[in-house]
Amino acid sequence: MAIPQDLNGSQEDYAQNPDLVSLKFCVERNEARRHRAYLDSENIPTVGIGFNLRRGDARGKIEAFGLDYDQVCNQQIELTDDQIDSLLWGDLATAIDDASALFSNFDELNTARQIILVDMAFNLGKSRLSGFKKMIAAVLAKDWNEAAAQMMDSRWYRQVKSRGERNVEVMRTGELVTDYLPAGISSAIV
Repeated sequence: MAIPQDLNGSQEDYAQNPDLVSLKFCVERNEARRHRAYLDSENIPTVGIGFNLRRGDARGKIEAFGLDYDQVCNQQIELTDDQIDSLLWGDLATAIDDASALFSNFDELNTARQIILVDMAFNLGKSRLSGFKKMIAAVLAKDWNEAAAQMMDSRWYRQVKSRGERNVEVMRTGELVTDYLPAGISSAIV
């Protein structure tokens, strides 16, 4: 099984797919889950699992829950786990699309490497990830050591610290590190 390139199901459907569970766990491990708005490492108001409250569609997505956007931004209202998961699955769908667009061999990669590329797309966005030209070339050539080296030779790697270290290890080996495996999911599945 691999990461599906089209997330049109329900959150319950996603919970039945061990690869999507692993992807969600990995991103949540790297971003953390926060019910109340906070400032991220770049001083951007954020909520949930890395949901940027300054992005163009943020107000609409928050208000679609029946919440007051300004109160969420001002830390007066907390999001529920279901609301956080809803935002996350939407953002993961975008990140999967972005990774698939940047890596023409995405569907040929094993799930562990797909998860890392989606995590990077989630964290960086398509535009910034597209700047990793040598890493992209290495992934397309399936040169995992070079792909890992190119990840390490970046500002991103220096900024994200342990996230980068974990992602580099997975890119190099093709196996999810223990920190990226939710309970009940074995590395043999991914």
